Amino acid sequence: MKWKKVLLMDEFRYNLHNHTYYSDGELSPAKVIELNKKQGYNAIAITDHDSVEGIPEAIEAGKRLGVLVIPGIEISTAKSHMLGFFVDYKNPELVNFLKQRKMRETEVANHLIQGLVKQGYPLTQEKISKVINARYLNPWNISLALVKLGFAKNEGAAIALVRKVPWLENVSKGTRSAGNVSEREAIKLIRIAKGAPVLAHPFSAKQKLRYLTVPYRAFMLKRAGLMGLEVQHPSHSRLERGFLHSVSTILSLHKTGGADFHYSVYDQLEEWKRIPQSRGVRKTIRTLHARR
Repeated sequence: MKWKKVLLMDEFRYNLHNHTYYSDGELSPAKVIELNKKQGYNAIAITDHDSVEGIPEAIEAGKRLGVLVIPGIEISTAKSHMLGFFVDYKNPELVNFLKQRKMRETEVANHLIQGLVKQGYPLTQEKISKVINARYLNPWNISLALVKLGFAKNEGAAIALVRKVPWLENVSKGTRSAGNVSEREAIKLIRIAKGAPVLAHPFSAKQKLRYLTVPYRAFMLKRAGLMGLEVQHPSHSRLERGFLHSVSTILSLHKTGGADFHYSVYDQLEEWKRIPQSRGVRKTIRTLHARR
């Protein structure tokens, strides 16, 4: 197959963080792969939040276009997001966990819609589905719908409206919320599915002591099975990327990077053009692919 030649190329180009309409993205998996291909990327990971449903379609698109599609995921935990690369997306434990998470997301979405209706916003699932291209409703999609329906000026204002709705505290039997999933549990789940767990965008939150806390967290999570850090992310400055590169090297952790793509507006596509390409990340992709 054409895509198998990708890893033999010295300078193949990667984008290891993409979302589709199976989580909080706007586009189909095939369209995300096609747009990546147009931008010159030929090693592409689909990393939907708490979902692997888009991977089969993405893999088929990759075969058709001659690019390597890496099956991935981004699991939401109480403290952070945990990326998983080269996961067995049919693994029973992973599939069961994601089924529980999807049930919880549906509960939360219904609760938010009801809460916004009480605040005077005439929302229904049907109205939201007409203005957003999503397979499932979640807080992000509801926020986007508020903007498109003219109830909020921008995404920030919409998120503020959603946050005014009291949080659904009760966790129904058989469901899992992000709040009761630890980073270590996410790492274990990804490794059970034969994937490589990577801490997503460690510097996306600009805490004052992040240069001290992130290395310690990475060290402790490595003891729990963490295999890498997302060094390159749109929220990371050049200094932060350099620091995370050093931390990864010292702790013998893999390095990854990507655009964290969600939707096809101009600034997101511009982010694609600015993904730094490094030998370290290429080495990660080759190494992880070989260990499958």
